[in-house]
Amino acid sequence: MQYWILQHSPSLLPGDTPYPPGIPPNMDYWHISRYAGQAAIDDVAFIWHAGVHRGIYDVAKVRSVPPHNADAERLIDVLKRSDDHLWADRDAKRRLRGLPTILIERQYLGELKRPLLVSELQRNGFGDLPVIAMPQRGIYRVGQAVGARLLEYIRQRP
Repeated sequence: MQYWILQHSPSLLPGDTPYPPGIPPNMDYWHISRYAGQAAIDDVAFIWHAGVHRGIYDVAKVRSVPPHNADAERLIDVLKRSDDHLWADRDAKRRLRGLPTILIERQYLGELKRPLLVSELQRNGFGDLPVIAMPQRGIYRVGQAVGARLLEYIRQRP
C-alpha cells in the first residue's frame, strides 16, 4: 500500500458538487498526471485543498485505476458529466480530462470534522510534506512511514 496526496483546487472546481442519483456520495474520481501508472487499488489518498485554508480535508481509498472495469468506467463517466457545468476554468477542465483518472472512495463522506490545516500539520511533525514544502498542482507521493503516521494521527485526533 502506498500513500498519496491528491490536491484539489476549489478555484477550478467547487468541492461541494452534488452527487448524481444512484452514485454513492463517497465515490469520486481524480485526474492524475504524475505517478499515473503507480497508484494502486487500496492505496490511501489524503485529499488536500489548495488556497487560503490549505490542508487535508478527507482521506480516501483508491478503488480503481486504469484500465478500469466497466462498472468503474460507468461511475467515472457519470461523475464527470455531473460536474461538467461547475468547472470555473474550461481550459483546465479540458487539460485535466486528458489525463488518466482513478476512482476513489472517500472515508469521511466529504470532509473531516475539522480540516487538518498546514499550521496543525507543522506543529505535529508533518511540515516537510511535499505539498507544503513545494506546492504545485497534482498528486504527491508520501513515504510509507510518514503516510502511516499521518493516517494514524487523523484517526486519533478529536
